[in-house]
Amino acid sequence: MDGSYKFSRLGYHSMMIPDFHQAAATTPFLSPASVFVAISMSGKTKDVLQLAQLVKNKDAHVIAITNAAQSPLLKMADIQLCTPAVEQDFRIGSIASTMTQLNIVDALYLSVFHLSSDHLIEQYREAREAVIKFRR
Repeated sequence: MDGSYKFSRLGYHSMMIPDFHQAAATTPFLSPASVFVAISMSGKTKDVLQLAQLVKNKDAHVIAITNAAQSPLLKMADIQLCTPAVEQDFRIGSIASTMTQLNIVDALYLSVFHLSSDHLIEQYREAREAVIKFRR
């Protein structure tokens, strides 16, 4: 959700769909210019793999964020971003892996911002001013 919000502020049509069925229903509207960011620590999550395949069938791009170097997801992806295996076998929550994923999404956001910032600065300022008006 954080990544979707950030990329939307750069002018990209971006959404995070938490339901796999709903996400699958949007794939017919993808184009070769579309990008799907697939996040799976194991790289073997069935639903994520199925969505990635639907995306590939539309000639859209798949960016994989995973810690599984030899996973099916990594092999399917156009861009592979590997994270370190930071979770233990017994864990209370996936805090470390979630923070790693958020850092990678932030790095993607900053990279895209810097590549396109010349023509986005005025819109970015305008969006910031609109948001500031809601502060109390």
